Amino acid sequence: MPVIMANLDDATVYRSANPVIFIGAALFALVTVFISCFLPARRAAKVSPVEAVRYTEQSRTKKKKKKSRNQNRLFQMAWANLMRNKLKTILVVLSLALSIVMLNGVYGFTRGFSMDGFLEKFVISDFLVADADYFKYSGWEEVSPSLVESLKHLDGFEDGGYVGYFQDYRQLQVTKKSYVDWMTNRFNQFSLDELDPELLALPDDAMTEMHMAMYVLDDYTVSKLEVIEGSLEGWKEPGNIVQVILTDDYGNPIMDQAMYEVGDQVEIISSTDYTVSEDGLDVTRNSQLEESYTVIATAVIPNVMTTRGHGYPEFAVSGESIPKGYEAFVTDRVYLADFTEEGTAAAEQFVQDYTEKIEPEMAYESKGKYAGNYEQFQMMFWMVGGSLSFIIGLVGLLNFINGEVTSILSRKRELAMLQSIGMTGRQMKRMLVLEGILTSGGALILAAVLNLGVYFGMMPVIEDLFWFFQKNFTMTMILAAVPVLLAAGILIPLLVYKRAEKKSIVERLRESEN
Repeated sequence: MPVIMANLDDATVYRSANPVIFIGAALFALVTVFISCFLPARRAAKVSPVEAVRYTEQSRTKKKKKKSRNQNRLFQMAWANLMRNKLKTILVVLSLALSIVMLNGVYGFTRGFSMDGFLEKFVISDFLVADADYFKYSGWEEVSPSLVESLKHLDGFEDGGYVGYFQDYRQLQVTKKSYVDWMTNRFNQFSLDELDPELLALPDDAMTEMHMAMYVLDDYTVSKLEVIEGSLEGWKEPGNIVQVILTDDYGNPIMDQAMYEVGDQVEIISSTDYTVSEDGLDVTRNSQLEESYTVIATAVIPNVMTTRGHGYPEFAVSGESIPKGYEAFVTDRVYLADFTEEGTAAAEQFVQDYTEKIEPEMAYESKGKYAGNYEQFQMMFWMVGGSLSFIIGLVGLLNFINGEVTSILSRKRELAMLQSIGMTGRQMKRMLVLEGILTSGGALILAAVLNLGVYFGMMPVIEDLFWFFQKNFTMTMILAAVPVLLAAGILIPLLVYKRAEKKSIVERLRESEN
């Protein structure tokens, strides 16, 4: 459980020794045993003592007479013995097969995880440094210039760039129709009943204002955008703007976040001198600047480059498009950096020490950190799935042992009679071993068949759920189980029979009769 909880956000592990937990578990076990014993006990109570003494686990079905020259073969005898109680044999085979399939499925599941696919969603550079509050989805502080300069002078530094953000008060000028469409349909943030009635009473083409976000990118960070429509050619020219959108969990662009078409004009009103009311609902602009931009492209922006708080249209411009006098109101919130493979480890250690000892108000994300998270995430599934597989496998193995032991012990008189009429001890052992091998072999064959169902039935569903998972067909755990089950099928019957044959044939016949 601590392994699972460590992979969940805002989760705390609580351990309890409350007696109620154990009393409840004991009562559950008692009820389970009572239910499982009730029907057999009723059936046993109806059997007379004479019939019970004579019981040797014979099949209740009427046997069909078969003529065959090979009727006395040990294989056929072993098969016939298993078919005496088909339900018990099927349950043992199923329990063994289920544990093998589950273990193989867990192995295939964890093996299908792609670290590259996992990192692709979260990592676009070797390092991302910013104010610690940025990673908590709050705060507007600038990334430390001294930290950035230190990174640039480290061995192995290749390239890097800033993501800036306008700190002034900026509002989009949009029509009432566009505003309502965004709030109710595109972003699904509100219903019509929750919007301002005065706004809804306006004509569709009436102009209103809405919040927006605008990033300032450089050559390095703009290269991280994925163009969906239009072109980034000329993105540095003043008056040009890029409309940026996000992707869903599976990497598909969320086109509903694109309010404009390529070539549309974006009208913005900004202010560096404004006051906010005490309740934070009203803003009074003491000065304002009207800006007009042309959308040259719609592009996907990696979430790690954004404010990480969404709900309004977002755009990106170059430093050349910053209005004169507004440069001081652009905060470089994030710095991204790439290093050579040889310099990454030293850079990781430097950034860790720097953010812990020199400027603890700074924090960072890195490819190395996410790789560790990936391995922990993968280990979580392996531990949980492996533990469940082990429990089910143990139950299946115990069922198998119980079945073999009770089968041999309940047939002591029959086995003694076979030996009394000429069946050798070696033949007896071979027959019992064949029974064990047939059971374990049946479990392996069934596991292989069920594994096909898992691959074609469940794996595609998992592939749709996790963007970093790729289904793959594997039989590794099934093949690994072959020697284990075959060894169990051979050793368990031999050990049980070895204990039974310590007594003579006459003693075993008399013991059964008594």
